[in-house]
Amino acid sequence: MYGQEDVSGWENDYNLCNFIKPVVLYCMRIESLSSQMPVGLAEPSALGQRWDDAYKLLDEMLTNRASNIHQVIGKMIKGDYDDDSNWQMVEYVFDKLKSEGCGLGIRFYNTLLEALWWLGQKERGARVLNEATKRGLFPELFRKNKLVWSVDVHRMWAGGACTAISIWLNNMYAMFKNGEDLPQLATVVVVRGQMEKSSITRDFPIAKATYPFLKDNVSSSFCFPGWNKGRIICQRPQLKRILSATERSSEGSENDKLITLINSPFTLLGTRTPPSDVSGDQHGSADSESRIRMTTELMTSMV
Repeated sequence: MYGQEDVSGWENDYNLCNFIKPVVLYCMRIESLSSQMPVGLAEPSALGQRWDDAYKLLDEMLTNRASNIHQVIGKMIKGDYDDDSNWQMVEYVFDKLKSEGCGLGIRFYNTLLEALWWLGQKERGARVLNEATKRGLFPELFRKNKLVWSVDVHRMWAGGACTAISIWLNNMYAMFKNGEDLPQLATVVVVRGQMEKSSITRDFPIAKATYPFLKDNVSSSFCFPGWNKGRIICQRPQLKRILSATERSSEGSENDKLITLINSPFTLLGTRTPPSDVSGDQHGSADSESRIRMTTELMTSMV
């Protein structure tokens, strides 16, 4: 068991911000290797090499002596802290991060959720997202009233957005099974502000990640409405049909989720392939350019 003595004095030993930023860079590098390769370059040997490189980076985090934060986050990604008694180590890092402000917090959680999603650690990603919301980040994420149930992912990257949408859909399905009335509209918010009026929002990275995810994993009934280009919606009749069909098909099954969130096993070096539930270039490569730009900005800010 890991206790407070393992992290005591951290705040006195260094400026936390100086060590969070390198961890963010590690996560971005891991994500960029583990997400889908560009079309035409996805030969099995090349994919396997990229996955080996991603896992080597993760192993490098575990042995990094620059700070305990590297090791805690690396071990969390691999599942070493899943037990509730050990998770307090992760919570301690998240609590200290809160003091560094919202901007760094959003960037940190986005990169961490990206790495977890593309490494196939989706259940762990859902737990991390819950920790982020407990600390006041993404306050707009889940909204619910009689007319609309929404998930707002406009400040998230692809991995975090798909994680949030999965949680939202599973919660919606659970409420439906419990007999709650469905809203008139279920909506995913991908863009806010003036850009809601422009059709080019469909080409934004977050829209290009979430729209195919909804179509592939739920239904093509989710669509961009004519009256708002920053929303992906599903109306009540179609939503009820989707949830009812899922309920019928899952009768007698132990799986009571609309979207299954699991942690894929970590395999041996040289035998690694992408997790079976992580696929589709449309989810991974859409925002590669923006990730590269963010990486450059981060590295510049660290000088």
